[in-house]
Amino acid sequence: MAYNKKGYYIRARVIQEITAQYYEPENHAKCYKMVWKKYIYPRFGICYHSYLRYMKVQAGKSALIWPFFSNRTWSLKSTRN
Repeated sequence: MAYNKKGYYIRARVIQEITAQYYEPENHAKCYKMVWKKYIYPRFGICYHSYLRYMKVQAGKSALIWPFFSNRTWSLKSTRN
């Protein structure tokens, strides 16, 4: 079975989108550290160093994978009754 990094690229893309939404340069209340602390750490449970690594992932690689998953909705609710 071949190994791929689809999940890694999807997670990186989501993290980059969340950061783009909340980050403001020169505003210490909305710097990378605060975005990680308020939004990324509670959702993904990754350390700050890992967060910075995800921010460096090339958008081109994740853009190839993202359209396949954009029409799905991800939730923790069970669909069974």
